[in-house]
Amino acid sequence: MNLFEFQNYKKYVKNRIQSLGKSGHGQLKKIADHLNIGSVNVSQIFNAERHLTVEQACDVAEFFGFTVLETKYFVSLVEFERAGSFKLKTLINQRLEELRNQSKDLKSKLTVTTDLTEEMKTFFYSHWYYS
Repeated sequence: MNLFEFQNYKKYVKNRIQSLGKSGHGQLKKIADHLNIGSVNVSQIFNAERHLTVEQACDVAEFFGFTVLETKYFVSLVEFERAGSFKLKTLINQRLEELRNQSKDLKSKLTVTTDLTEEMKTFFYSHWYYS
């Protein structure tokens, strides 16, 4: 399930929870424990009009094990839902679009590796089973 395909953080969390074993039974309680708030509050956040705070969004991102880019996107989704003006929603929507484009860029997904030192090359090429 790709986070960057979602425009709403609540829909993502619901889909992510449903995709887990037992149709996600007990996952909201685990999220509540991770956020250190009551399960009723978490239920109201994901099933009603309440929203996560930015701090809670960071904690939920940590709970799901998001990458840095995914965390930025998830937090921006929360900020978008909490935004009170059209100008702010437009600004955050532009940021979301930039993050979506970054997620499609292969370079941002790969880590840069360094070249092997001469000692490492010598060791590597000295045994046929490394090649």
